[in-house]
Amino acid sequence: MPGFFGLWGAVVCEIIESCGVDEREFDAVCNEELAEIERRRERYLGDRARAEVKDEVVIVVDDGIATGATILAAVRAVRERKPKELVLAVPVAPLDTIKKLHPEVDAIVCLDTPEELGAVGHFYRDFHQIGDEEVIATLKRFPTNRVVHASDGS
Repeated sequence: MPGFFGLWGAVVCEIIESCGVDEREFDAVCNEELAEIERRRERYLGDRARAEVKDEVVIVVDDGIATGATILAAVRAVRERKPKELVLAVPVAPLDTIKKLHPEVDAIVCLDTPEELGAVGHFYRDFHQIGDEEVIATLKRFPTNRVVHASDGS
């Protein structure tokens, strides 16, 4: 499996082993998830240009981190694209997870590091799931490589 996943192979194998999932089950779930990723990519992005992040400051934001496996894959994918600086911003995550992620990024902003996290949703008054239409509308509001000038507020 590591060859198939390249950079994330070790992370994926660790997750699979810890869950006791056999290869057949993994392949079935993997195929379903890859199809869902492709569906979302097409629906959300369409022909939208990929943001250029090389030599830029990139801030990866997550609504909260539990195990860190998903965000680890995300920051490693961004790191491959050679940003000038890579910052992780998250409202809540266990301290041990933050410590594991620290070598992967240049800086971390985390507002709360409880010993017992439970579920990320417990730290929100409203933790509703965002639907496809809301994602699409938000992406349309912020085109890739949009230049923001502090003086004009855009």
